[in-house]
Amino acid sequence: MKHFAFLGLLLFLFLPYVFLFSISDFSFVSLDFQVVYHTFLQAFVSSLLSVLLGFLGACGLLAFKRLEVVCLLPSILPSLFVIIALLNMNIPYGFVGIVIAHAMLNIGLVSFILSQAIKGSCGREIFLAKLYGISKIVVLFKIVFVKIKTQTLYAFLTVFAFCVSSFSVPLILGGGKFQVMELLIYELIRFENNLSGAALVSLYQMLIMLFLVILISKLNIEKNETIKWDYISLKPLVLIPISVVFLLFGSVMFDLIEFSQIRYIFSLDLIKSFIGTVSLSAFTGLLVMFVLAVMLFVGDSKFLDRVYLSFIAPSTAVIGVSLIVLSYWLGIGLTPIAMCLLFIGVLYRLGWSDEIKKYKKQKFLARIYGHNDFSVFKNISWPLSKKVAGKLSGLAAFWAAGDFAICTILNEQ
Repeated sequence: MKHFAFLGLLLFLFLPYVFLFSISDFSFVSLDFQVVYHTFLQAFVSSLLSVLLGFLGACGLLAFKRLEVVCLLPSILPSLFVIIALLNMNIPYGFVGIVIAHAMLNIGLVSFILSQAIKGSCGREIFLAKLYGISKIVVLFKIVFVKIKTQTLYAFLTVFAFCVSSFSVPLILGGGKFQVMELLIYELIRFENNLSGAALVSLYQMLIMLFLVILISKLNIEKNETIKWDYISLKPLVLIPISVVFLLFGSVMFDLIEFSQIRYIFSLDLIKSFIGTVSLSAFTGLLVMFVLAVMLFVGDSKFLDRVYLSFIAPSTAVIGVSLIVLSYWLGIGLTPIAMCLLFIGVLYRLGWSDEIKKYKKQKFLARIYGHNDFSVFKNISWPLSKKVAGKLSGLAAFWAAGDFAICTILNEQ
């Protein structure tokens, strides 16, 4: 049973790619160098800006542990929320708008990652610097920044991978002036009906993502003892990630106040949209919980860990357009499946990987006493991990309620 679950899980995860490649003849399609250049340029500048401001934010976040969740809000909230807020600020379209949006989405995440890195790997150095009376600025920029260069590279590559595969932000904020690979895949299928070209471009993108995943997996992150962080914390710098949150929420609040007029709240269109959104979120959450359960049943392996990590940022365009064709053939809506495929890799890194690797001793003892894989899953793995699965599924349902890109693609049919 475990082998069938393993094969079924792999087929599900790579379903869009397998389907798209199977119906393509792979005729040669030239890839415009300018599209590749635009993709890497916006990803590099966005990642660099996120890491630089994120490091400064991390220096302030060290003394404010309770603000970590607040800083993560832009990364947790649906990207459409950030895009609407930025549109209200009248940011320019094109390259500048895309970079600003990606930076605002990721500054808080980078601040969190680097603050944890400083706490986990710089304890000894900071303790000695404090003994010798070295100033905070020198410690942060000549000791800490050098010490956490591996974690900084990890944060940079993670944001870079996200920006390479970003679809919603270039679609809305590109303004038709700045084309990237994700938009090219979408346009090749949507406007030119060129499945072969889309398959080849997506293959190029998959190779890029695989290369980034291999780089990230090769990074060895060391951990040491921790100390009190008030000594090196530059508290005012915490305003960098926090101000991003307040700017976004403040901008959206103007729309909410205007939208809250009574005639809009009780309009039939809004009620229908609300019911549809809740239904989509519910189905997505249930499907995600089922897939998480299958991942838990299949268990831990280095190969599967690489597979799950390869979904660091799957192609929204490939998933969307592949499921359009499948949905047309089957005659049913497949939006929850698309949402699940988009979110499952993120959820794996948010905590499900730890749950899969937990309780090895209990599982080993259960197998010694004659319990099969399903019995171990039913009586040990799932009861101990179902609360985490519920939280992650709820987060996926929340994301599904605000995912603009995949709904835009699937509604084209």
